[in-house]
Amino acid sequence: EGPSAFIVDFSVDESVRSGGYGPRFLRAVVEDLGRRGCCEVFYRIGHSKEDTRNIYEESGFKKDGLEYRVDYV
Repeated sequence: EGPSAFIVDFSVDESVRSGGYGPRFLRAVVEDLGRRGCCEVFYRIGHSKEDTRNIYEESGFKKDGLEYRVDYV
């Protein structure tokens, strides 16, 4: 077991949406957190739009109730 991370907010500027930047950025963040010993990363979806949910799913997050998460252990 190690520390957990919680993503509070994340958005991609409208001018570059659909360019794949969101998933690439999130994958890089998750990989970096894993290298630093983080064992899980969470994001609570709240009232997010469907395209926001898709970004997290494309980045390897799995839906877990009201949250999306990536586990390393």
